[in-house]
Amino acid sequence: MGDYMAINQKPDEEKQVARIGRRGLETAVEKMTPEIMAIAAPSVRSAGSTWLKRAIVSIANDDKLRDVLQSEAGIFSVIKGFEKAATMGLQLGGQFPQAYMTGFDGKAELIVSAEGFKHTAIHGPGAVLSDMLIRRVYEGENFAVDFAGNTVAHSYDGKTERGKVIGVYCIMTRTDGVKIIDYMTRSEALRVRDGHSKAWRAFQAKKVSSCPWNTDEDAMIEKTAAKKFLRKFAAEAEGLAMLFGQDADDFDDQSTTTPEPAPRDVSDRMADHLDRRTERTAAAPVVPQADTVEAEVVADTEPVQESKPVELF
Repeated sequence: MGDYMAINQKPDEEKQVARIGRRGLETAVEKMTPEIMAIAAPSVRSAGSTWLKRAIVSIANDDKLRDVLQSEAGIFSVIKGFEKAATMGLQLGGQFPQAYMTGFDGKAELIVSAEGFKHTAIHGPGAVLSDMLIRRVYEGENFAVDFAGNTVAHSYDGKTERGKVIGVYCIMTRTDGVKIIDYMTRSEALRVRDGHSKAWRAFQAKKVSSCPWNTDEDAMIEKTAAKKFLRKFAAEAEGLAMLFGQDADDFDDQSTTTPEPAPRDVSDRMADHLDRRTERTAAAPVVPQADTVEAEVVADTEPVQESKPVELF
C-alpha cells in the first residue's frame, strides 16, 4: 500500500501527501515514538522498534483503513490507537493480533480482540487467571457443556463440512486453581450486537460502508463472548478494568450485572491524558516542522503528568 501519490503532482501537493498516507503515518510515528514508549507497558517498551513496525504494517496494508490515512485527523486517530494499545501492552498486527483498528467516520478506532482480553486476564496488571481456553463451536461438531459437572465435551469427526458458528465456550482457570466454564450462543451475541453496537447500527443505516460485525462476524462473536465471560473479573483486575474502559466498541451486554467501578489508576488517568492531548492537538494549528518530544517515564504508582503539546506533522 503506497502513499497514494499521483504521478504528476505539484511540489506543494507532494508536501501535503507526504503528511498523509503511509509516509505521513511513518513520519507521525517517528515524531511520537518517545511519547508512545514513555507510556507503554514494559512488554511493549522492551520491543519498541519491532512493535511499532508491526503496527505500522498492519495499518498501512489494511485497505479498510485507506480513507483514514488520507487526512491528518485520521492519522492522529491511528496514533492515539497506538498509544492506547501500547499502554495496555497489546500487540497490533501479526498472526494473532491482540488488538486491531477499524475505520469509522474517517477515523481509526481501536478494537481489542478476544485474544487481547485473554492475554490481559492472564498477564495484565492484577491478573486473575492462570489459563483461559476459548473456542468457537460450529454446526456439524459434537458439543455438550455440563455446568453441574463443570465439564465440556467438544469433538469433530471431519466427515462433514462445518457450518456457521453457533456459540463460544470458555474454560477459565483462576490463579487459585478453580476452573470456571461459561458459554454464549450465537443468538445471544447477536442480540448484544443489535442492542449495543453503534457501528452496527450505523452500518444498517448505510451511514458507513462496513464495520467489524460486517467484515468479521465470527471474530466479533468470539470477542463479545470473551467480554461477557471476563466481565465478572473486571472489578478485581486492573488490566481488565482498563480494557473495558478503553475498548472502542459498544458490544457489552448491558443486561448482565455490571461490576463496581475499579479505583482510578494510572490506566484511567492515562486515558484522560490521551483524550485531553487529542483535543488540544486537534484544536491547534498544524505546524510542518519537527518538535522535540520530551519523554516522560510513567511509573505505575505515580500520577501521570500532562506532557507538553506535541505537533505531529
